[in-house]
Amino acid sequence: MSRALVSFMLCALSALVWAQDEDRHYTQSDFGGVGLLQMPSARMNPEGEFSFFISNVYPYTRAGVAVQPYPWVEALFRYTSVSNRLYGPDIAGDQDYKDKSFDVKFQLLEESYYLPQIAVGFRDVGGTGLYSGEYIAASKQYGDFDFTLGMGWGYLGSRGGVNNPLAYLSDRFEGRGARTGQGGEFSVGNYFSGEGAAIFAGVEYYAKWAPLIFKAEFDGNDYQNEPLDNNQSSSIPVNLGVVYRLNEEFDVSVAWERGEELMLGITLHTNFGQGKEQPKLLDPEPVKLMRNINSKPRGLSPESLIRELHLNAGFRADELYLSERELIVVGEQERYRKSAKGLGRASRILANEVPVDVDWFTFVGTEKGEALDQLTINRSEFENLLKNEGASLGDVWLSTEQVAPAPLSEAPIYKREPDAFRYWFGPGFTQSIGGPDGFILYEVSAQASSEYYFSPNTWLSGGIGAAVISNFDKFKYTAPSKLPRVRTNIKEYLTTSDVRMGNLQLNHFEKLEEDWFALGYAGYLEGMFGGVGAELLYSPYGEDWAVGADLNFVRQRDFDMAFGYRDYSVLTGHGTLYYQLPWLPGTLIQASVGRYLAKDLGVTFDLSRSFDNGVNFGVWATFTDVSSEQFGEGSFDKGFYITLPLDLFFVQSTKRITRLNWSFLTRDGGQKLSKRYHLYKMVQRGDHEALKRNFTSLLD
Repeated sequence: MSRALVSFMLCALSALVWAQDEDRHYTQSDFGGVGLLQMPSARMNPEGEFSFFISNVYPYTRAGVAVQPYPWVEALFRYTSVSNRLYGPDIAGDQDYKDKSFDVKFQLLEESYYLPQIAVGFRDVGGTGLYSGEYIAASKQYGDFDFTLGMGWGYLGSRGGVNNPLAYLSDRFEGRGARTGQGGEFSVGNYFSGEGAAIFAGVEYYAKWAPLIFKAEFDGNDYQNEPLDNNQSSSIPVNLGVVYRLNEEFDVSVAWERGEELMLGITLHTNFGQGKEQPKLLDPEPVKLMRNINSKPRGLSPESLIRELHLNAGFRADELYLSERELIVVGEQERYRKSAKGLGRASRILANEVPVDVDWFTFVGTEKGEALDQLTINRSEFENLLKNEGASLGDVWLSTEQVAPAPLSEAPIYKREPDAFRYWFGPGFTQSIGGPDGFILYEVSAQASSEYYFSPNTWLSGGIGAAVISNFDKFKYTAPSKLPRVRTNIKEYLTTSDVRMGNLQLNHFEKLEEDWFALGYAGYLEGMFGGVGAELLYSPYGEDWAVGADLNFVRQRDFDMAFGYRDYSVLTGHGTLYYQLPWLPGTLIQASVGRYLAKDLGVTFDLSRSFDNGVNFGVWATFTDVSSEQFGEGSFDKGFYITLPLDLFFVQSTKRITRLNWSFLTRDGGQKLSKRYHLYKMVQRGDHEALKRNFTSLLD
């Protein structure tokens, strides 16, 4: 064989090896999370990925959500229903046993020309640990085939056959303790331990001739050590399956597993981090530049100018200032989530309406009447960009300033009377998942909220809801508690009345100094507590960090959420550090130390990842001086949340958001006051990088 032929074959083989599909979307395993069938893989989906999955293979039905907050980490929350075991308490009747768990996977090495992608993962680390296991996996793509080889410990390695290699490093890896107690604790001593481990392997084939993905795996579990004394028969250690991709967001899976059982599964997935908003069919078109640069403007009255700024640019202008060659507009952006979009629309309007000798447009953003941020755009650069006369978006960016608002000493040329009354209507949704009364209890309600302003920074706010559709009449179970019942009597709050006043409070917000802010409030502060409180925040402009503190004296409200109170009262409050990680854009760490509603002392850690489109993934955990035995099932308070801007789904621009919370359990330890207003969220300013990333929306 000639050298030329050998070289050609080697090149062809190399091309086959590295014919990586950059747009490939990886599918979920039976347990959720990117993987094969029962076994995981080293693969990760693009950051921002969100998946809802459900699978059934006797006797297990698994459902949950998986998220990809970063390219190198995947996390998921899962429920497992065991059809041949009962829940337990008499109140549950014949309901199947339910188990909650949390998984996480980290990428250690990204796939390259020669090396595979490598990941390490932990299954069932935050629940009872019934299915806990650890693994390390390597995946390598060869053309349309994706191969995985891994080693599993615990539930993932119960087949054994391999001496635990880590036992050669330390005796602590030789035995694996049984999970006992209330669950929820991180049994670090069990990680990667056990007398043996197991090898697992698999391959996926991505067909080009149909939207099909074929899977085959060698299972690391022999199903002879199942939780709840529920061992399963297994004829062969091989699972075979296929995934049919109905469209870009919907997968259907079928498999034959253990040589015994049929598996059926579905996955709904989307990428919130890269999600595009719906076309804004109901938004007004941005105004066109109506004149040449040197001609006279139309010169509308201040009242007409302010009205047009609000209708087209979403900017509620309260004051106008004219300082030399600069026009300053003070107010609040109420409609457009991306500040550059509102800036571009408002600048078009001003370019048409104000005198030609004004060279700069400055917009001072406010919150409840207090100036927070200041954006200045060069008029000529902006107009040249719109008229295609040599300017580029980069030139406009370089001439745009974002700074702390400067004091305004001149009298305004126009001041608008503020709107005293504002209101909103919309649907509400409340749910309880995984309880013995029923797996899903829910209520759909009609919600109304309003604000009445005595002055720009002093207002009365309130909200009320009425049940429309509900099955909370099935809600009978009240969890046991060894602490003051600050949250576990949730059943009484949700079932006593169909009409509930969630909030009614008087508020005052004030900017004390350049970087100091204060908020005071009194009234019915949340569904379960009312009282008085105050919050103080130090937030240096443009910095990555802030510190705050709040102090509240509150009393427990009556179960009907009307105007009455119960006997229990508490002084609660926290000091909080906020830190935006500069090396991980969009990552916020919050650490709060203080006293909680049950009078326990401790600390709450909150880690969240925000994307440019406004989607936010977050997790929290609270540790207090309450022991795991006192706390009860779950051992400590924890959960995760997803915040979604409604702008992604509506055909009209809005700054409104919705937040979906999943708490592993409702217990009384580590519970904070659920306040309506938080200073750190109110004081959003000086994010220069976010403005830069979204600056292309200046032309929208």
